[in-house]
Amino acid sequence: PPGLRTPYHGVLWWRSQLTAFLLRPNVALQRRLREVKNLIGFRHPAIGVQVRRGDSCSHAASSTIRPGCQPTAQYLSLVRDMIDRYGRDQRITVFLATDDQAVVEEFEMAAQRQSEGGL
Repeated sequence: PPGLRTPYHGVLWWRSQLTAFLLRPNVALQRRLREVKNLIGFRHPAIGVQVRRGDSCSHAASSTIRPGCQPTAQYLSLVRDMIDRYGRDQRITVFLATDDQAVVEEFEMAAQRQSEGGL
């Protein structure tokens, strides 16, 4: 196609472009996404974190190739790194998906410490 910067793109690139084109949201879906974002308080910048503790930990424990479950502190450290990278001077939203209430509580305590001066 005209306007390409390089003469060759691999098959993955072309498939990615086609998929992005075919799956782009229509006007109605874009409107609904805006409504949901407003409803849940979504704002940029945002960091999404998924911490699984249920069956994935038990499967990892019995596997020789799958990594084991990481402590919550490691996730919090990575969140701190992202906040440092993308600016402490702005409010950053962290969306947490987890199957463990203890993880939610640890993230809430960390957020409280952050609001008091350090995550």
